Amino acid sequence: FDVFGAQTLAGRPFGSGDAPDGAAAVVSRSFVRRFFGDGAALGRRVRSTAVAAGDSAQPGPWLEIVGVVDDLYDAGGEPELQRPAIYRPTTLGAAPVTVAIRTRGIDPDALVPGLWEIAGGVAPGRPMTVAGPAELRGDNRAAIRFSVVLVGLVTLSVLLLSAAGISAMMSFAVTRRYREIGIRSALGASRRQVLQTIFSRAALQLALGLALGAALTALLDRLAGGELMHGQRHVIVPMVAALVIAAGLLATVGPARQVLRVQPMDALRQE
Repeated sequence: FDVFGAQTLAGRPFGSGDAPDGAAAVVSRSFVRRFFGDGAALGRRVRSTAVAAGDSAQPGPWLEIVGVVDDLYDAGGEPELQRPAIYRPTTLGAAPVTVAIRTRGIDPDALVPGLWEIAGGVAPGRPMTVAGPAELRGDNRAAIRFSVVLVGLVTLSVLLLSAAGISAMMSFAVTRRYREIGIRSALGASRRQVLQTIFSRAALQLALGLALGAALTALLDRLAGGELMHGQRHVIVPMVAALVIAAGLLATVGPARQVLRVQPMDALRQE
């Protein structure tokens, strides 16, 4: 915890008296906020409901909370999404282990060659990777860029499908009400009135869909403890709604031009 600058908020960090793989646990601030609210965490007992054990999943051992620490930070200096976390003292077994080293008065990247030599002497022949902050930040940024591109492509696909659906629906509505449009135009209805009649139902359906989507999003975000949107719901939801409205309006351009091209006499002659 000292290496990452995680301040002890309550209780104590691990000490020499805590046995490896023992029953003591330290939890993060986000863990307390999510599972205990304003209640005290020290002395409470927790366990995982399902831990892989051979071919089956069994409940994990009971752990007693002896301390609460601040959320750790990732390589980019940002909170790790403020995820609830439980920490335990453990032995260095065969499983992959990550060791973090904090330096003072020296360039961390310049320390990498020396760490390679030290690690090779401690565990010769064991596969390992030694990386400095620059490499870690580069990997982190690459992962973020990939996630942004992936989410952007999915969002664009959804918007295109939504626009195609709205356009098809409006085109069908225009074709179905072709004679009605011609009669209204023959009786003196203006183009604005005809467009309003045709597209008011689509606008109502779009508004109902947005309202339902916003309500479901708020419900899911609340059930996830605010982690679904990381506290940015009031920004993300209006942005998505604006995108959907823009896509819906653009999708109605073609059907609107189709309505404006309807000639009253041609519509009246149509069977």
